Amino acid sequence: IFSTASVAKTLTASAIMQLAEQGKVDLDAPLTTYLPYFEMADERYTEITVRHLLEHRSGMPDFDWLAPGYYDNPDNSDSALEELVRSLKTTELLSEPGESFSYTTMGFGLLGHVIEVVSGQSFENYIHDHIFAPLDMESTHQRLTDLDFTQMASPHIPGTDGSWIVNPVFPYAREEGPGSHF
Repeated sequence: IFSTASVAKTLTASAIMQLAEQGKVDLDAPLTTYLPYFEMADERYTEITVRHLLEHRSGMPDFDWLAPGYYDNPDNSDSALEELVRSLKTTELLSEPGESFSYTTMGFGLLGHVIEVVSGQSFENYIHDHIFAPLDMESTHQRLTDLDFTQMASPHIPGTDGSWIVNPVFPYAREEGPGSHF
């Protein structure tokens, strides 16, 4: 079993576009339309739209993948996506929303929570019911609890000396789910 990593962002984008086609999501609406509790330290956060997140043009930073301890306690709780949204109150934008491209998995975590709020389903259930099941993708999952670890390919992380080492704890956290599937 392999992680699709960021290739999975296309599935999150597909889910958002399905909801847009149904008239449930307006791509040009501010993110706060769907997530009124979304706040950042930078007051320009109110200008971030769903489209900005899809295009990686929100001005948001990415997760700090190399921060000490980042992989130590991955959050796989049902509330992880909402907690991600609520955790950004002290985060600054890197640029004006819509101004420039800046790749961010964090933005897709926010889109995953938009999917939850708008659809009334967990992100994982929405993706399963509306993308995986219609395509008969029976062996594709998003949560580690659904996997047979004996079949997992080993992920690698940077070691302290710059070399790549096998990660003893799979670095998947649920807030990254909208950017990674198995």
